[in-house]
Amino acid sequence: MFVLLFELFENWIGIFYLSARQHWDIFQIALNFTAAVMEYFTCSLISIRVRDDGAIDMPAFYQKQRPILFTVYLALDMIGLFKNWWDRNTPREIPNQWLWADLTIVPMLVLAVIAGWARPLWLQWFAGLGMLALDTYFLIMYAI
Repeated sequence: MFVLLFELFENWIGIFYLSARQHWDIFQIALNFTAAVMEYFTCSLISIRVRDDGAIDMPAFYQKQRPILFTVYLALDMIGLFKNWWDRNTPREIPNQWLWADLTIVPMLVLAVIAGWARPLWLQWFAGLGMLALDTYFLIMYAI
């Protein structure tokens, strides 16, 4: 859940470069709106509704939500891959930066599949920590 929240934070920082765009067409608006809706959906999925009585079983909540969480994560990363390619002509300091950004997303897709559907807990942790490491790298290299 923390990795997904961290990725949302990173996505919000990462859209900063859109302010450099001189012209917007309807497709770019729709693409960015779709990404925003997916981010909202992800936020709603990681939010636990607190009841007035009883303890909250966070591990059970996570296990129940895990497949849908990582399905949305995969969809959000696929949108990110496409957005990086689509916005490749946006003025940036590094040529072909979109390609390097996409190459960091591809391993995250593999790790998301493992985290979302692997049965052994140690493998879920391995994938989650790998995703966290790649998200941290991505934040340092591309979003800040």
